[in-house]
Amino acid sequence: MRIFVPILLLLLLGYAIYYILNQKKQAEVNKNLITQYQQQLEDTEADNAKLAENINNLADRNLVLQDSVTILKKRVVELRSLLRDKVNVIESNKGKIAQMQREMNGLLAQITTLRNEKSTDSARMQQLENERFALDKKIGALYMQNDTLENQNSALLVELVQTEKEKEDVQGQLEVTESTLAGVTGEGPYEVEGKKGMRVNLNAIEAEFNIVEARTRRDKLSRSAKKWKTTKIEFDLIYPNVNNLLNQNFSLQLVDNDTGKIISPRESNEGAYDTKGVEFAFTGNPVRIDFVNYQDKKGLGTNYSVHLLFIDGSGKEIPLTSAVAPVIFKR
Repeated sequence: MRIFVPILLLLLLGYAIYYILNQKKQAEVNKNLITQYQQQLEDTEADNAKLAENINNLADRNLVLQDSVTILKKRVVELRSLLRDKVNVIESNKGKIAQMQREMNGLLAQITTLRNEKSTDSARMQQLENERFALDKKIGALYMQNDTLENQNSALLVELVQTEKEKEDVQGQLEVTESTLAGVTGEGPYEVEGKKGMRVNLNAIEAEFNIVEARTRRDKLSRSAKKWKTTKIEFDLIYPNVNNLLNQNFSLQLVDNDTGKIISPRESNEGAYDTKGVEFAFTGNPVRIDFVNYQDKKGLGTNYSVHLLFIDGSGKEIPLTSAVAPVIFKR
């Protein structure tokens, strides 16, 4: 018993020392973790601040580019109007010149007749000469005006070509900025120019799919891709003012999710000219489309989805990330 007590005390002392040292070590670990978390928090805050600054810079640049595009478009319209007006004046002057030249020919004929007849009517001869001189002066003035207008048109054409190119360059920069801004923020406005100059915010477009069914040739719900010939699709377009989407062009594509391959309507010939999707103009909700594809599905995947794309005023197809739905088979 006398031996056991000292040993027990030694064990308790050792445990106490171990506990104290372990607590001290854990305190150091916790301190390091706190320091690490504080650094990560500071780095995150710095990253967020930098991101916010980048977003602000992008937004400012976006506004500048939008203003530039508007100004350049206005100048293009003005230049085309000036060119059109000057061309109209030139054509009008040509008509006047032709008419005056006919009058001139008549005067010259009369003068020639009087001279051949050796007429003594000098007053009449002088009158005809004066009329010929005045007419010749008017014709000369119109020719000079047309030359001036032609030179002005040449300069306007050069400016129009340069302005058109600058507008396209700035428009391209604007699209990149808007796309980048939309990608960074995950929200709009990501606006593009649609049909007839309408500005459309792509991030505000959503599609609510009601039906996306794989059907057989006899229009029954298909159990597998093997007998799948038609996809019956029905959806509603959601937009703050859906009437602004009327007559805008869209494309609906069918995608093999396993391979990423776009399935052509009807049947693919594996050619460069295969149609990528079914194009349509939005005329109101609901939208109903039968996507027909008789292609043998052997070797293709088993998971498919439909993707909606917006077609802008230039014909470019832009995917709508919020407008995707799986193709449903009978299970």
